[in-house]
Amino acid sequence: MPTLSGYESLPPVRIIHARGLIRAENERLGLHLVVLDDDPTGCQTVYNVPVLLSWDQSTLSKAVRENACLYVLHNSRSVTATEAEDLNHEIMDRLRPLLPDTQWRIVSRSDSTLRGHFRAEVEALEQTAGPFDGLLLAPYFGEGGRLTIDDTHYVAEDDRLIPAHETEFARDPVFGFSTPDDGIFA
Repeated sequence: MPTLSGYESLPPVRIIHARGLIRAENERLGLHLVVLDDDPTGCQTVYNVPVLLSWDQSTLSKAVRENACLYVLHNSRSVTATEAEDLNHEIMDRLRPLLPDTQWRIVSRSDSTLRGHFRAEVEALEQTAGPFDGLLLAPYFGEGGRLTIDDTHYVAEDDRLIPAHETEFARDPVFGFSTPDDGIFA
């Protein structure tokens, strides 16, 4: 991430090496994870985990049987909010019979805040999978130059922070937005 002038007063980034702690706790509890991702670049953040590009019943069944963690890449950020909802419903309808409630956790790695249907995806999963234990909204992607300060999401360009609603993403004819919180919590 570029050095951003004028933001030296921000608190330092707190780094927690949690991967091993999370893995140990999941093993202790006998939990397995299914990660649903709306963005094809998201799987670059994982390793040693099967990434499914198809969610037909036989593929899902085999993956669930053979893995404690699996990653379903469905690329819903490339479609409308309604199509994204339908995709999430379809995947969960196929997964639900394969996943005993007490052994699996569903994680949505939706980062469609720049495409305007983050909330639609979360609600579709909740309708299909039941209520969540919690929702963690972490609007930060340091490597991509995106961070949130005082409830405004920014995109770093060179040494400047541009409010996301003033970028090219916001002017998209299908997924555009005009304020810092369009479509996220409406």
